Order: sequence, then C-alpha cells, then structure tokens
Amino acid sequence: MVNDINNALATEFMHRYQTLLKDYQNLQTRTDRKIADAADSGRADLLLAILPAVDSLKNALAHAGSNDPAGQFAAGFELWARQFLEILEKQGLQTIASPGELFNPNLHESVGGVPGNESQIGKIAEVCLPGYAFREKLLRVARVRIFVE
Repeated sequence: MVNDINNALATEFMHRYQTLLKDYQNLQTRTDRKIADAADSGRADLLLAILPAVDSLKNALAHAGSNDPAGQFAAGFELWARQFLEILEKQGLQTIASPGELFNPNLHESVGGVPGNESQIGKIAEVCLPGYAFREKLLRVARVRIFVE
C-alpha cells in the first residue's frame, strides 16, 4: 500500500517535473527569439537612419568629377562609399532594384516612365533612389523609372 502511494507520488512528481521543464524550455526559446528580434529591430532602425548619408555620399560622388580634374577626390570618395556599403551589407542590408528587373509595386515606387520597346515594358529603366531591405524586412522602397509604351 505504501509502495503504491510512493509510486503514484513519484509518477505525479515526475510528470510535473517534465511539464515544468518543457514550459521552461519553451520560455527560454521565446525569450531568445524576442532578444534576437529586438536586436534586429535596433539594427534596422540604425541602418534606416544611415541611408540618407549614403544617398548624399552617392550624390557627392556623382558630382565630384566636374570639380576634380585629376580624379583623386572622386576615387577617394568611391573607395569610401564602397567600404561603407560593404560594412552595411555585412550587417544584413540588401539593395533593392536594379535596371532590367521587373517592376514590383511592393518593393518599388514609380516616379516616371521612359519609352521602351515591347520586351522592356514593365521593367525598371533607371533607379532614382535605391531601396533597401534588412533581413527580408523592407526598410525603404526603391524609387524607379520604368519602361512604358
């Protein structure tokens, strides 16, 4: 009789222990996921804040050639821009849109049209302002001109 009670209590305690252990493991998994999501969110906010500086750098690089006959200023700007973008890409930043790509209204914003032939219609002709994504999350849509009839 006492052994039956002890066995029943041991079985009940083992069941409770296993249930609590699974609950704890689930809590730990959820917490780890929330911490990772919060870190990604903070990184995405930082990348989004940096993007206007990247745009300004690209504009400065595009206009530097006229004031720099030897090309040294432009070459330095280009090296700096490439290194800066490599750092951002290592953090998970992805560029959206390239010429010839099919227009996607979820990723691109059309700011104008360019006359094109039948095979080009609906494709991107020019990227006016690149769009960016961070780990499959859209940060900024790309502003593009597309080929039209």
